[in-house]
Amino acid sequence: MVLLVVDAQNGIVDERLYEFRKFVGNIKKLIGAAREQGIEVIYVQHDDGPDTGFSIGDDEFEVYSEFQPMPDEKRFIKSVCSVFKKESGLLEYLTAKEEKDVMICGIMTDFCINAHWGRIPVSAFSSSSMPR
Repeated sequence: MVLLVVDAQNGIVDERLYEFRKFVGNIKKLIGAAREQGIEVIYVQHDDGPDTGFSIGDDEFEVYSEFQPMPDEKRFIKSVCSVFKKESGLLEYLTAKEEKDVMICGIMTDFCINAHWGRIPVSAFSSSSMPR
């Protein structure tokens, strides 16, 4: 099993979110539990491109401070809604590891989480998302 933490970046994760503290607490619990159980945590970050304010090198692009990756945890960058597009390399990484179980959590549910679900090759993975 791997845990994908999707788009949990400074430019999106802030007090504007409905039940912000609950959201942060839930994601922190998932990340902590995964680490304790030896489950690989993988971060997915969205890059809108140069000069957008939401690209590599911009503060808004960085993973939210309370979810910071450990030095050995992988990050995959996407420029479209789904990280399973070939450009990110995540699908190839998971396939090479023969990983079949994927749990997805994060933000932008109506766009990016749904896009991840829709792009997962059904025959390749069993997937789940954090319950509400």
